[in-house]
Amino acid sequence: MKRGALALLFVAACSTPGPEDTLDAYRRAVAAEDWATVHRLSDRATREAASAEALAERGADAPELGVPVQRRHVVVLEDGREVVLVEEDGGWRVASGGVEALRSDTPAAALKTLWWALDHARWDVVRRVLPKAAAQRLATDAALAAHVEAVKPRLSAAREALGEAVPAARVEGETAVLAYAEHRAVRFVREDGRWRIVDVE
Repeated sequence: MKRGALALLFVAACSTPGPEDTLDAYRRAVAAEDWATVHRLSDRATREAASAEALAERGADAPELGVPVQRRHVVVLEDGREVVLVEEDGGWRVASGGVEALRSDTPAAALKTLWWALDHARWDVVRRVLPKAAAQRLATDAALAAHVEAVKPRLSAAREALGEAVPAARVEGETAVLAYAEHRAVRFVREDGRWRIVDVE
C-alpha cells in the first residue's frame, strides 16, 4: 500500500468519533431537544423500534446524563461475553471479563467480593454476586445504590459479626447458608457455576 493511501486511512480512522464524543453529542442533542440527532446517535435496535418523534415523546422521562467520572469501553466477544475496560493511569485496563481476581467460586469468596465492591462503590462488581434476576431489576447504578443504602444496617451487622476472615458456608446442592448470629444468615444460590448472594438476613 502506498504511503498516501496509508495517510488517508489514518485520517479516516482519526475522524471517527470516540465513545465520549458520541455521548457528548447525544447529551447536547437531548438538552436541545434535537430528536433527529438523538435518533441518529442511537443504536440500530433503538432506531428500528422508535422514530425520532417517538423519542421526543419519551424525552421528558430521559435520565439525566451527568459528566462521566471514568471512561469505560465494553468489548463483546464472539461467545457473547463482555470485557469491560476502564481508563486509568494514562492507559486502558481490563476491569472485568478477564482473569477473575474477585472470585465467586465459593459462597465465602462471593461475600468477600461483595465487601470489596461496596467499599469501592463498584456497582458492576456488586451485580456479579447478585442473582441474575436481582441484577436485572437493579440495572442502574442509582437503583442499586438506593437498594444497598436501604439494607445497609443488615450488611454492616453481617460484616461486623463475620469479620474479614469469612468462614465456609453450609452448602446444600445449589444453595448455601452462612449463619452469623442467632436467626441471622447470608443466603446464597449457585447460578452458572458462580455463587450469588440472595439475601443478608
